[in-house]
Amino acid sequence: MRSLPILLSLGTLTACASGPQRVEPDGPRSYRERMAEADKHDHDAQVHERQAAEARGRIDPTGVTCGHPVVGAVADQSTSGGERLSTWVPCWSVERDAAKYHQAEADRLHREARFDRGVARNLLEVEHEFCSQMPDSELTHTPFYHREDVAAVEPYVEGGAVKGARIHFKPIRGLDAGWMRQALLCHRARAATIGYDPKYMAYDPSMISDVNVAVTDRGGAVTVLVRSDSDPTTAVVVSRANALLERSSPTE
Repeated sequence: MRSLPILLSLGTLTACASGPQRVEPDGPRSYRERMAEADKHDHDAQVHERQAAEARGRIDPTGVTCGHPVVGAVADQSTSGGERLSTWVPCWSVERDAAKYHQAEADRLHREARFDRGVARNLLEVEHEFCSQMPDSELTHTPFYHREDVAAVEPYVEGGAVKGARIHFKPIRGLDAGWMRQALLCHRARAATIGYDPKYMAYDPSMISDVNVAVTDRGGAVTVLVRSDSDPTTAVVVSRANALLERSSPTE
């Protein structure tokens, strides 16, 4: 993944966990949220397992559960079209059906729990993969913290519409595209682990879930492209990028 010129949303990277890739209706969830959701799924599954066991205990040896005599107005209608009505509720397999339903729900919830724990585990593994080689001094901030080293910012236009921003860095000894990718992947992995908290490195236009980031190195100067297909996200990207030209130190 390190060799890719495009840094995909870390939501894509977390899809490596076992189980199908799923759309998060409420946005990406953090490691803690995933683990809490998994615990809830397992708790609910245990409730269904108890209900399934209780239903199995009530199953008639013949395989059916007979109802009670029909009373009231229905019982008074002894015939219908000349054919006599039964005065008993049919002997449906009520408890067997209930046991199957509750067991199926328990199995589904256990699968959900395994999926959430797998994604949570993968979040930590991805963060470790991309951050283990970064010096501690670089874990407290992202490259965009160094505003004095930003040479220029320009809007990124695609199809006549602004889709993001390009941030050009000055030529800096030791800074190349590979190093920049590694640093941004590390911090994006950390952002994913905490559920893309908007306060995490809030000055950085790339620390948003639904963006793509590309890094290029031309003539010894690194350029970072941050783009999004979401208009609200694009507005945040452009705002953060333009703020990099303000030379005062960003707030964490």
